[in-house]
Amino acid sequence: MSIIKKLAGETLIYGMASIFPKILNILMTLVYLTYRFNDTEDYGSYNEMYAYVTIFLTILVYRLDTAYFRYGSRAEDKAMVFSTALIPVVVSAIVLVGAVLFYSQSIADWLSYGDRPHYIQWFAMIIGFDAVATLFYGKFRLASQPKRFLFFKLANVILTIIFILLFLEILPRFSPSIGQSIGSFFGVTKELDYVFLANLLASGSIVMLLIPEFVRVRWSLDFSLLKKMLLYSFPLIIVGLAGNINQAFAVPLQKYFLGEDIVANLSGAGLYSAAAKIALLLNLFTVAFNYAAEPFFFNNAKDDKDKKAYGKVALAFTIVCVIVIVGIVTFSGLAQYLVGSQYRASLHIVPWLLFAYFFLGLYYNVAIWFKLSDRTIVGAIISVFGAIITLLVSIYFLPRIGTIASAYAAVITYAFMVVAGYLTGQKYYPIQYPVKKIFRYVIVAVLMTVSLVMVRNEVGMFVSMALGSVYIIVLLGYVWKNEKKGLLG
Repeated sequence: MSIIKKLAGETLIYGMASIFPKILNILMTLVYLTYRFNDTEDYGSYNEMYAYVTIFLTILVYRLDTAYFRYGSRAEDKAMVFSTALIPVVVSAIVLVGAVLFYSQSIADWLSYGDRPHYIQWFAMIIGFDAVATLFYGKFRLASQPKRFLFFKLANVILTIIFILLFLEILPRFSPSIGQSIGSFFGVTKELDYVFLANLLASGSIVMLLIPEFVRVRWSLDFSLLKKMLLYSFPLIIVGLAGNINQAFAVPLQKYFLGEDIVANLSGAGLYSAAAKIALLLNLFTVAFNYAAEPFFFNNAKDDKDKKAYGKVALAFTIVCVIVIVGIVTFSGLAQYLVGSQYRASLHIVPWLLFAYFFLGLYYNVAIWFKLSDRTIVGAIISVFGAIITLLVSIYFLPRIGTIASAYAAVITYAFMVVAGYLTGQKYYPIQYPVKKIFRYVIVAVLMTVSLVMVRNEVGMFVSMALGSVYIIVLLGYVWKNEKKGLLG
């Protein structure tokens, strides 16, 4: 079996485990919530709080899940490696949650949520629960147990959806007194609170479901191994934090730098977030690819002495993304109905974010070298420069051109990171990538996207859809004729 076929199979499995729950999540957070919340400020607040979750979850996990891939894939005693990674995360989660609960009012005041300190309390517990669960997800991935990975990932999303519908739809219609009692007990002040509460209950339930896994853990700590793992993962924490600023921090930046008052800024951020979630359809594939590729490359590094697979994987990823980008742009006229009518004003940013997510996925491929060669500090440096670009472009342009500045910042940042990751890799860990082919496909995607947008604006949605369908057929035919032997052989 070729390495592309093998990786494709694993990507499909992890795609089910990561994409399907995310699709359910998008249906709930994009379709349902944008139709449910007429006030775009609430949707902005929703996305702001989850931006903070990504930041603190990275800190709390210490990227020990990736360090577990590195040392667990080489060690005979994987149980010891896992326990050594898990214990500091559990201890840190307990300490963090306790500290945030104590200072919740001060933190809420600082974030302009002084009347809702329960947001801070709930999200502290959500982060703690999710951090612990993340280590077990890593264990399932390295052990090639995608079904267990899928079960817990899916359970989290389904439970969240069930609780949201229970609080917002079922109880108000069939038992309003119980709903009011629950709201009073938890200090709920508005409908948005029930969405956050649902997430808290779901995350707590997942930890409860993981109790059998906790029982099987060999609770022992190898301090010398932990030191090695932390030295390996520390640069990856910086990578993760910088990456979170690049990927998820648009709303907090818009909240403070769009130039209006905070309420108006959050309303604009809500519009941006709705459009960004449509572009996430491409990022779902990127996430699935990364979930499969990271442990895949660690486990197969010894067998691929010539490192030929990396170039093939990068080309295959590019081809799939180009087809998906053209497909989403083709049918974006229909995709607008995924969001409530008041959220459609920012849909022009979708093509920009599609290319941003493509560059991010390509960076995952060209940057795998620094994890395999233990030069994670290089990835940290690249990510820090990427975060600086994001911050500078956003802070300067947000008050001048509006929320589209966040989309421009994403494209510029990820394009820079791809180039930097490739050039540094050629110095320290040379890999022959089919750069000309990849660049050719990117140019084709850009030209097709521009023409589709122009046709839709000038002629209409249906003509653009017809033209886009022709583009997709041509792309598929070209790939089948010219690439199938090289990729699948």
